[in-house]
Amino acid sequence: IWPFMDRDKINADRTLLQALDYDLNFSCSFVYLRGYLATFGWSLTEAYLAKYYLEISLLDYQFSLCRQDCLALAAMWLAHQTLFNMEHNNNNLDSDNHSG
Repeated sequence: IWPFMDRDKINADRTLLQALDYDLNFSCSFVYLRGYLATFGWSLTEAYLAKYYLEISLLDYQFSLCRQDCLALAAMWLAHQTLFNMEHNNNNLDSDNHSG
C-alpha cells in the first residue's frame, strides 16, 4: 500500500508550482549560451564543456544573483581556457619527449 494517495501528489505539485509562481522557464543563461555558441561556431567539445560549467554555476545560489549573459560568457571562457591549457600542456609533453 502506498503511503500517499494521488490527491496528495497533486496537492504537492500544486503547492510547488505556486511557490515557483508557475515559472518553469528554461534558464535564461542557457539561451544566451546557445546564441553565443552559434555565433562563434564552437565545436561540440567546446560547447559541451561550456554547458557543463554553466550547469555547475546553477548549483550555487550566489550565482543566481549574477547577470545571466555574464554567466554564459564566463562558462565559455572557462571552457576555452581549459581546452587551450590542455592542448598547450600536451604540446609541451610531446616536445619534451623529442628533445633529447
